[in-house]
Amino acid sequence: EKADALSALEQSHKYSRAAQSEINADENQIRNTESQFLRQLAWYHPLFAEFDQAEEKLAQHYEMQRKKQDPSAMDHYNALTGMVHLMKGNARAAEPFFTDNITVLNYPYYAYFKGLTLKMAGNVQEAEKILKKVHNMSSSEINREIKKGYRRKY
Repeated sequence: EKADALSALEQSHKYSRAAQSEINADENQIRNTESQFLRQLAWYHPLFAEFDQAEEKLAQHYEMQRKKQDPSAMDHYNALTGMVHLMKGNARAAEPFFTDNITVLNYPYYAYFKGLTLKMAGNVQEAEKILKKVHNMSSSEINREIKKGYRRKY
């Protein structure tokens, strides 16, 4: 499974680069693709407790993102860094990385980890609010998809 997951990420990256060749992508498009691949690897490695590799990819991702003039440029870096700290068992170190930009509406996946981090760090009330919003959002999305499928069927 691990090898298959990495292979899928690498194939996706390869296809993205090939598509960029076809359209004569500019420097920004190429940089964004490379940054996204680093972000995906930073997400992949902690799944297999490869925290050093994740931190290495995050450092590279940071260098690419910090130069951007965009208020959300560091959101993925921050959330993934927080997730790595959390998965290593250090909620206190993770907490500052889950910034105000990491909300249920902006990033439901990261917000879930923000909720877990807050809960492990002792901020149970705030954690429960976030986790409940994530749950409600997930439930409503699931219900919407079920209804769409039901309408198509009948």
